[in-house]
Amino acid sequence: MLEHSIHHIQPYLFEIGNFQLRYYGLMYVVGFVIFLIFMRRQIKQNKVNLTNNEFDSLFSWLIIALLIGARLGYVLFYNLGHYIEYPLQIIWPFMDGKLVGFSGMSFHGGLLGCIVGGWIWTRKYKKNFLRIGGYVVTVAPLGLFFGRLGNFLNGELWGRVSEVKWAMYFPGEAGLSFETPLKIVRQYIESGYIQARHPSQLYEALTEGLLLFLIMLLLHKKNATGSIRIGALLIGYAVFRTFCEFFRQPDAQLGFLFGWVTMGQLLSFFMVLGGIALIVYHYKIEKKKI
Repeated sequence: MLEHSIHHIQPYLFEIGNFQLRYYGLMYVVGFVIFLIFMRRQIKQNKVNLTNNEFDSLFSWLIIALLIGARLGYVLFYNLGHYIEYPLQIIWPFMDGKLVGFSGMSFHGGLLGCIVGGWIWTRKYKKNFLRIGGYVVTVAPLGLFFGRLGNFLNGELWGRVSEVKWAMYFPGEAGLSFETPLKIVRQYIESGYIQARHPSQLYEALTEGLLLFLIMLLLHKKNATGSIRIGALLIGYAVFRTFCEFFRQPDAQLGFLFGWVTMGQLLSFFMVLGGIALIVYHYKIEKKKI
């Protein structure tokens, strides 16, 4: 039973020379492809006021904005002290001489990046930011679902110590990797250096990902306005993330803020405020125009 509880998964699909195709990066690609297919279908059905060329431009802007925002969000919110000391690592995608991409990414930063990038793009092309944004966020939870699966396969962002039957041992807690023989991993477990923990990445995949997607899909079928969809995404994600943070181990370099709250919960609080503001905007202003 212990063997099945040890996270001993190779974090990459294959390796060629110094290049590794990591599951985490692959999950991003899967999310992008799903978003691409969904938006193409909405354009074909004339639900979104975009041409294919305009969408190609928007798609490029959002991908770049997401990656930049997610990376800078991690740097600013989660590990600023380290990157002030080692600024080159902000844009350095190598680890131990191998091209592995960037492991430190923040959803909240990625969201801010997409909001800024999307707003600039819609201003430039004279499009309705909230209407287009409403369709963009509809499938965003599926990207979160695959992203959290990527976190799990990477053996990162594990949960707090637990005695639940499905708790797992993550060798990364003691600085070990999947290449470490299981015999040694078991010795670390028996010595108490590695403890059984909640697989919180999977909790987040199910709540922030699948459950939130079902909510967004329901709003999509009811033809909810963009402000309602975006507001629901902000509030829904914040609620689920706040809940899951009670099972997720806080980042070692931050710990608990103010003695009890995590950075994820603090950032999610501001997401709730933003979501409420959008819903109030819909009922106080937008609905009157309709």
